[in-house]
Amino acid sequence: MVDSDTQSRVVETWAVVEKDLDNQGVIFFKRIFTIAPPALQLFSFRDADPLYESPQLRRHASTVMRTVGQAVAGLKDVRALVPVLQGLGAAHAKYGVQPAHRRTS
Repeated sequence: MVDSDTQSRVVETWAVVEKDLDNQGVIFFKRIFTIAPPALQLFSFRDADPLYESPQLRRHASTVMRTVGQAVAGLKDVRALVPVLQGLGAAHAKYGVQPAHRRTS
């Protein structure tokens, strides 16, 4: 479970991200593709030029960030959130996401 202090810090931090959600989503994907360049090949927008201005990438990034926002909101009820996140993980495994794509540094 997530203790209330951690939950509060996550919610407060997310409020800052939400102020510029679309651009933060692009930054998020830049980070993913920097850490795991092969991950780009999993996306239909992989050949877009310029990549980070691609409407397809920007749309997907916005969707991902809204989903993260729902997860942050779901911290109030982690038991209900866990199966949702497990389903999301299973879906991404079908797309070919590998453990190396999830590295954080």
